[in-house]
Amino acid sequence: MEAIYKLAISLRINILIILCFWALTTTLLYVSVDDVNGLVKLAIVWIPSIVTVITVCLYYLSRLIIRKYSWIISLIGIIIMLYVSIPVFFGLDN
Repeated sequence: MEAIYKLAISLRINILIILCFWALTTTLLYVSVDDVNGLVKLAIVWIPSIVTVITVCLYYLSRLIIRKYSWIISLIGIIIMLYVSIPVFFGLDN
């Protein structure tokens, strides 16, 4: 259990996981929006990037204030990225 906790508060691991989910959600959005072109497609694809930048900034700030629970910020960011990308990928964004 101690090893999992050390991984959860590791700065490199958290940033690496956030960047992996950023790549996954950006790819999901890019592949799934074939029916739109131009700036609309670009705007939709940039949503995970904006969420990633905000998540990383909040993660660094939370490490200064509450180091023990800063991994929760990265988990919330990953959930938001998936919450935005998965419905668009499966066509549930009516």
